[in-house]
Order: sequence, then structure tokens, then C-alpha cells
Amino acid sequence: MSWAFAKLEVRHGSLMEPLAVVFMATMATERIAAQDLSNLVWAYATLLIVHEPLCQAISARAQQNIAALSSQALANTAWSVAVLEFLDRPLVAAISAAAVPRIGELTPQALSNTVWACASLVFRSRPLLAAISSRSRSNIRAFTPRDLANSAWAFAELAVEDEPLLAAQAA
Repeated sequence: MSWAFAKLEVRHGSLMEPLAVVFMATMATERIAAQDLSNLVWAYATLLIVHEPLCQAISARAQQNIAALSSQALANTAWSVAVLEFLDRPLVAAISAAAVPRIGELTPQALSNTVWACASLVFRSRPLLAAISSRSRSNIRAFTPRDLANSAWAFAELAVEDEPLLAAQAA
């Protein structure tokens, strides 16, 4: 339901609060699919509704099921926690570790969003940044101007000097 509200851009805070309570109760008693966790945090981020207890519950569950998240769900979750300014280092570290071996599966937008999330949260993972840089360079022609700008900003914000990536972005 929250995903539908986000897709329809219906920001109804008084409804999202009780939904968060229901989601937390469900997570406490039932197994929730990893994709559903990613969709849930994405919905709240898209609607710019910060619900700290819900974020904590999602984080705990996502960390338990991090391997079950698709590469896109990893990128979406990273983006979502950054938008919500929910810096949970163990969650971001788990996303980072899970994303590195699957970096080739990420689209240019997902690469851009992931490195943007790292910069927004001031989270520096050398293996993740190196993997994003390498994958971005090999696929730079598929990047939109927005993807290029966001990636360039993120690497600069993290004070990562990556001459090969800058050269590829400028070409």
C-alpha cells in the first residue's frame, strides 16, 4: 500500500503513521520478503516521510536478509536511507559489502544513486567506490547527464580523486 501511495505521489502523513505501526508489528511476527523491505523504505523516502522506528525495524530485517536483496533493491535501499538521512552504518556497510560482487548488475542510474547515497551519508567504502568507478567507466556511454552529474558530485564530495573516471565522464 505504501508503495502505491509513493507511485501515485500521495503524501498522506496521517495515514502513513498507522501503516508504519502495522508494518513494524508485521515485521516483528512474520517473515517479510527482502524486496518488500526495500519497497517499503523506498516508499517512505519517496514521500519524504521519516519514521525513525520503522527505519530501525527495516534496517534490522534488511541486514538479516541482505543477500536476498536484488542489486536494484540494494541501490534503492541505499538511496532511500540517504534521502531519509537515516545513517545506520551497519546497514550501509552491509549494503556496500553485498553490492560489490554484484556491481555489474547495476544500471547507470543505480550506480549513480548508490554513490550519491554514500556521499550524502558521508560513507566511504573503498571497495564499493572502486567497484562503482570501474563499472561506470566501462559503461559511461549509457549514463544520462544526471547520472554523470550525480556521480561526479558524489566522488568529489567524498574527496575521491579518480582521474580515470573523471576522464571517462569528460569524454
